[in-house]
Order: sequence, then C-alpha cells, then structure tokens
Amino acid sequence: MRVLPTPKKQENSEEALQKSSEASSQEDTDMGEETAEAVANIGTAEETEETPAENTEPRAAANTETAAITESAARAEEAAVDERKLRECGEVNTQLRDSISDDEAEIVRLKVRVLNSKRSMRKVGQTIRHILLRKEQRENPAQVSRGLP
Repeated sequence: MRVLPTPKKQENSEEALQKSSEASSQEDTDMGEETAEAVANIGTAEETEETPAENTEPRAAANTETAAITESAARAEEAAVDERKLRECGEVNTQLRDSISDDEAEIVRLKVRVLNSKRSMRKVGQTIRHILLRKEQRENPAQVSRGLP
C-alpha cells in the first residue's frame, strides 16, 4: 500500500524540488558561463601568448638573420676594400722600388762618370804638366835639370 502524501507535504516537496532544480539549473548556467568565459579567456590568452610568440619568433629569427647577413656583407665589403688598398699599396711599393733601383743605378752611373771624369781630368792635368815641363826644358834646360821653377 502506498501512502499518499498530504497536499501540504506534496507542495513543500514540489517547492523543494523546484528550488533544487532552479539552483541546479543556475549552477549549470553559472558553470556554463564560467566555462565559456574561461574557454574564451584561454582562447584569448592563447592568441595573445601563442600568436605573438609565433609571430615574433620568426620575426626575431628573420631580424637576427638579416642582421647577420648585413654584418657579413659589411665585413666582406671591408675586406674587399682592404684587399684593394693592399694591392694598390703593393703596386705603389713595387713602382717605388723600381724607381729607387733606377735612381740608385743612375746615381752609380753618375758616380762612375764623375770618377772617370776626375781620372780623365787628372790625366789631362798630368798631360798638361808634362807638356809644360817639356816646353820649359826646351826653353831653359839648365833650370829644369836643377829642379828650380
């Protein structure tokens, strides 16, 4: 046999059931909203955290690579300029050495000519003295033999 509840108990029971249902529904709604909000926040956080990170990492890598390429190009250009200057200096040094060698050779030739000229002048001077001495001997044979001037 079944005992039927009194209308008052039934009403209280229905109210309690309805309140419980409303509370449960409200909790579900609140939890659903919180979950949706949390998911939205996570999605936003992921977008703000991952998307910029994903975007900045390639950018940073590209910037680093660009900087490395630029620096490498600058070094290569400096090396090329240094090499060109070195080559030019080497050519100038070679020309100077050749010029100095030519000048030194010319100086040696001039010294030889001067020495030859001095020898020649001495010889000419000696020859002139011999000629003058012979002339005096012919003119004054007695004075020259005594060694008087």
